[in-house]
Amino acid sequence: MNINDFNSKVNLPKVVSKLGMSVDNFNFIRMPVFGWYAEAKTGGFIGNVFDFFETSRWKTIYSTILNDFEDCLDFKLPRSEYAEKSLFKNQCLHMQYHSAWLLAKEEVQNHKARHGDKVMYFEDILKSAGMSGFVENEIGYLTENVVKAFPKLNLGAKQKYKKILVIPSFCTPKHICSFELAKFQAPQEREKLYVNGELGWYGKIGNYLAADFNELKARQGFTWNYKANNWVREAVDISNLATGANLLQLWGEAPGVRFKQDPIEKLIAQEGSSALENYISGLTYQQVQELEKKTGMDLIKHWTTSREQQVVVRGKTFVRRETSYYILKKAGEEEQLTNFVIEIQEIRKRSEDFYWCGFIYHNESVVPFELADKNFASNYMFAKSVRGIFLNLGLGIPYINEKYVGQLLSLIQLTSSKVQIVPE
Repeated sequence: MNINDFNSKVNLPKVVSKLGMSVDNFNFIRMPVFGWYAEAKTGGFIGNVFDFFETSRWKTIYSTILNDFEDCLDFKLPRSEYAEKSLFKNQCLHMQYHSAWLLAKEEVQNHKARHGDKVMYFEDILKSAGMSGFVENEIGYLTENVVKAFPKLNLGAKQKYKKILVIPSFCTPKHICSFELAKFQAPQEREKLYVNGELGWYGKIGNYLAADFNELKARQGFTWNYKANNWVREAVDISNLATGANLLQLWGEAPGVRFKQDPIEKLIAQEGSSALENYISGLTYQQVQELEKKTGMDLIKHWTTSREQQVVVRGKTFVRRETSYYILKKAGEEEQLTNFVIEIQEIRKRSEDFYWCGFIYHNESVVPFELADKNFASNYMFAKSVRGIFLNLGLGIPYINEKYVGQLLSLIQLTSSKVQIVPE
């Protein structure tokens, strides 16, 4: 059990309400991977479930939730002494890295180092080297004070290189999700010491979106990551160095952000409208539909063609091409597995039952579907349920190669491994 697993299973709004606080005082955000966070509407506070309990209670917070807040769970937690201990251990490790970064950030202003023939505050060294942006963008300085304050992190081994930068990435403006080090001479060459779940954005959230980490050396800003969509509160200016791929990603992942210039309009102004076809493969079907309405272009067919991918299952290579699955055989031959493609968007939890939700692509048709989890439990149930969907929707007869039903089911499950489970 780690802190992200825990945050994802405990319904924070219900916990806050049961603790006697008004849920109206907070904005609640449930992120993929990281789970629930609460942001005070008056500003200044962002916290997960740990932040609503005193630190002295963190060691037993797992048992506390099970015993006193069992009605606040989105998903079941087993009673486990090991899970409780591993959760506390993970939280302590995370807080040590977080605290090490906070101290390292203070050391930028407070600690001196030799630079050429002078001894200067590290803040001034950064400025003289053309890296004044790092001072504003949450970068720290690994000093002996940081090493001694956190001996369990074994940071001293990294001090053989002089002037080491501490570089965090973020999942909220108040919470790091990675801790990296880099030599002062080469800040772009980062060494990951700790990653909580996945990397986040770099820099300080505000009104300027940088094209990449390198741009943060010169000015205050932040790089894009989908998690930032939950926390941007100002109208954002996009760097002129942003690529077409960057701009389309912003349009697809940042529906909650106000941009001073629409990312699609900026992309078209830079590269022309036809360039959209080069970048749309990563969008969802709904996003492509919306983009068609926005631009008046016919993009669905090109999007379907561009989404070819290969996956290896049980030692065999399978290909998704347009609206069919194939298996690659010897001498480059292919054998068709289906006349449709299934794409899972999310899994919805209703009471104690789970439903797989997504789209079926068949010829020119794209139709939403929902199937109970039991229909993915066996080859027979899967084939039967797909046939039922086709007949009920008037799509015709689905083709499934009987020799490879098991591999096909494994393929769909494998490509859906990171799909979010959403409690309703």
